[in-house]
Amino acid sequence: MRGAQALPEVLRVLRSAPANRRDRVREAALRTLAAFGPAAREAVPELRELLAEESAAVSAAAARALWAAEEDAAEVLPALERWLRPGLPDADRCAAARVLGEIGPAAASAAPALRPALASRDPWVRVRAPRRCGG
Repeated sequence: MRGAQALPEVLRVLRSAPANRRDRVREAALRTLAAFGPAAREAVPELRELLAEESAAVSAAAARALWAAEEDAAEVLPALERWLRPGLPDADRCAAARVLGEIGPAAASAAPALRPALASRDPWVRVRAPRRCGG
């Protein structure tokens, strides 16, 4: 089945995720939409809304899907950079950093937000930062 054919069902899953597993179900649906690439353009308004989600994993997955659909770095980078602030949980920062890595050179302007962990005075922070993000 092609992305455009499956899109209505994936959107149904995204919208009706059960409360007790909401974030995980939405992340899975968003990964699917990202795989659809430009065929997921119909979902763009919903993806834009999810960029502001309070879950870093969902927000980052929405950014990944939006990037795959439209390749508009100006729209997704601010949503990802908000999760890179020092003091946030590693999982939140890593979710955003992974998507920035997938975006590649178009995300170069986000590099300053990635630097604090790598430039920390604490050597253990510098050592753990790339590892915790899968690097």
